Amino acid sequence: MPYRGGAPALQDLVAGQIDFMCDFAANSLEQFRSGNVRAYAVMAKHRWQPAPDVPTADEAGLPGFYISNWSGLWAPAGTPQPIIAKLNAAIVAALADENTRKRYEDLGQEMPPVAQQTPQALRDLHKAEVEKGSRSSRRRGSGGRRRSVGWAKARCSARPRGQNRACATARRRRA
Repeated sequence: MPYRGGAPALQDLVAGQIDFMCDFAANSLEQFRSGNVRAYAVMAKHRWQPAPDVPTADEAGLPGFYISNWSGLWAPAGTPQPIIAKLNAAIVAALADENTRKRYEDLGQEMPPVAQQTPQALRDLHKAEVEKGSRSSRRRGSGGRRRSVGWAKARCSARPRGQNRACATARRRRA
């Protein structure tokens, strides 16, 4: 059933209007912790640090069922290299900030090594994702010609952009 976002779907899951959904784990974490929903698996190769008892998709019997989601910062084609370098330096500095790192960690995300926080790394990641041939990548593309500025890739989980870990959840059955 299509929804206009994760929040309305999660509301319906908790209310018992639907029995199952796949959501970004951090979106459902509080409902999971409160017992309103049950997490069946995280759709990643590794367990999620905020909910270490939830098995991976592999462990739950769905080998290779992973969802990778990431974001990058793009600038218009033709943006001068010194501006790209300045923007990337600001991104790298923000990602190095202890508060930012803590927030990402709280959401179960991982920062890429500093050596991978570059415009070229973003271009390479984008190219690899498009080449995977997913319908999503083909449908959205890159939104026009853009220059890679920098990126934050995380293993998965929530909103401060990154590769977000999805978690399959189902409402708790009321006794």
